[in-house]
Order: sequence, then C-alpha cells, then structure tokens
Amino acid sequence: MTDPFSPDFDPTAALQRSPEGDEQDIHGSIEDFEKAFVAEQPEVARLICELDRPSGAKSKKQEKRERVARLEDMTVSGRKLFEKRVRPQDSFA
Repeated sequence: MTDPFSPDFDPTAALQRSPEGDEQDIHGSIEDFEKAFVAEQPEVARLICELDRPSGAKSKKQEKRERVARLEDMTVSGRKLFEKRVRPQDSFA
C-alpha cells in the first residue's frame, strides 16, 4: 500500500521504494500538474493564488500619508491634526 493514510501502510516498505516511483505516480511537467490541479480543485487553486499574491508593499512615506489621512478624518471638524505649537509663556505673577 502506498497510501500513507491507509491502516495497512508500511513506512519501511515506502522508504525502500525506488526513487523513480511506480505506475501510480504522476509524470509530467509542473505546468501540467498545475493545470490538472486547477481543473480538479478550482476553489483551492483560487485560495492559493490569493495567498501567493504580494500584499503590495508600501513605502514608509506612503504609509505615513495614509495614516495621517485616516487620523484627519477622525478629528473634530474645524480642528487640524497638526496645529502650531504654542510655547508656554513664563508668567511673573
């Protein structure tokens, strides 16, 4: 038995098999395998493609611009996110 999930599976015999495989193994290129996999399991293939897609790395400046824009949307209307600093005045009372 070559099915590893079978109760009759013998790991020792599986390790002694030839590296060329047997008649149950699939032969062909990676592209052939991918085409067959997509035909058999389209949902799984779609999820794999979504996970493989890069997240769209952004520069630090772009991240800061977006963060500032989100913060400005949350501020009270009429106020600015970055206002001029008022220096504390020394009072001599």
